[in-house]
Amino acid sequence: MDTGLLAVPGALTPSECFAAQSGGARYVKIFSARIGGPEYIRDLVPVLPGLQFVASGGISTDEAALRPWFHAGAALVAVGRELGTAGTVGTAEVTRRAVGLGGVRDALRAGGSPAR
Repeated sequence: MDTGLLAVPGALTPSECFAAQSGGARYVKIFSARIGGPEYIRDLVPVLPGLQFVASGGISTDEAALRPWFHAGAALVAVGRELGTAGTVGTAEVTRRAVGLGGVRDALRAGGSPAR
């Protein structure tokens, strides 16, 4: 049954990434990405062509911290607690911060700097 939802399996090793790709995954969440850093994503990209990587785990929302992940080839960067929580900053603020990161992502992919 096609639900229209995107499944993103988690992996860490190249073998796990290959298994996910063989199973039909287009994206794989690398967790915890901080273990290998952006260099690990850079190493995975040529080995698994066609697979998109989502770096996740301990990644700061600061532009300077995000830049290396996108330059290494990450398609997306997942952030969680770095956005805050609805209980501490409010749902509207978490949403505002998340939407703002989309602009940072787009600018970094284009090679520029986000507008402030």
